[in-house]
Amino acid sequence: MNIEITCKHEETELKTLDSWDVTEVLGAPFDVHLHDCVEVRVCLTCGGHVSHLIPSVGELASAVGVYRAIEPRKLSGAEIRFLRKSVDTSARDMAGMLRISAEQFSRYENDRVVISEASELLFRMAICVINSDFVERNHLDVARLLNNKSVPVTADLERLRFDFSIENPQQNDSDHEPEIHWKIASSI
Repeated sequence: MNIEITCKHEETELKTLDSWDVTEVLGAPFDVHLHDCVEVRVCLTCGGHVSHLIPSVGELASAVGVYRAIEPRKLSGAEIRFLRKSVDTSARDMAGMLRISAEQFSRYENDRVVISEASELLFRMAICVINSDFVERNHLDVARLLNNKSVPVTADLERLRFDFSIENPQQNDSDHEPEIHWKIASSI
């Protein structure tokens, strides 16, 4: 994903950012930070960032979705909506997967009703199954979801934050982009 910002100057240089908050870019209802992997084109005249390049946004969306799904903290409506959108599924289709009405799923997404424990578990599992390539590639044990109880969200809990970096990009051959593997650096 390339994010362009207008700058009237022409001379730029490419740098890699140590850390960048992509929460707003992804539309995530929790914090997501990328480390040592976002390239930025910097104007040599004004120092402004002209463009940001986030590698493999689709793979990043899978990583964020799966890691939030396996995090035991109770899902909010905004998180349910974000996770559903991260797997590019309509609310109606997701409701069908959960064997509930589209109206009930809408209530969950809009925080009018707290998602039941059974529906939340099924929803989390659906996110992991839809992202099964990512789950398998990263050797994640999603079966642990079956033993986890949702941790209620209380005022004293810190805002959820995920930090990601890229693990050893591997060049397949000279004609293709390197294969990107997002790895979680930490979560709070």
